[in-house]
Amino acid sequence: MLNKKNKSFNTVIGADTIINGDIKSDGSLRIDGKITGNIEIQGDLFIGSSAVINGNITAHNIELSGMVVGNVHSENLMRMLSTAKLYGDMQVNALVADEGAFFKGKCSMPKTSESAESASITEPAGTTEPAMGSE
Repeated sequence: MLNKKNKSFNTVIGADTIINGDIKSDGSLRIDGKITGNIEIQGDLFIGSSAVINGNITAHNIELSGMVVGNVHSENLMRMLSTAKLYGDMQVNALVADEGAFFKGKCSMPKTSESAESASITEPAGTTEPAMGSE
């Protein structure tokens, strides 16, 4: 995920910037402004607390602190900080949500659900509850 001590980004979109259109990048991106359009990033994406995005997002890792109205796909880790607001569905492999983060939509974790479906779930020995009235 994003290195907390040395956050370096290939591109930074400042808080005073408004973009109407799609964004594609092979590098990492930090957004503090307003975007109306889809975002497709091969690297990491950091969405600052002042950012407002109306569009779908795809990135390797996503750290959300602002607001997104649209669907989100993270190939690895999605982290929602306490000021995050997501109105849309998410597809992630790992999810971390801080207290206060808001999410309205559906969440799917494809790699997790595949491994859960293939695992057999059995009850541990001695965990059955006695029938009522048999005490």
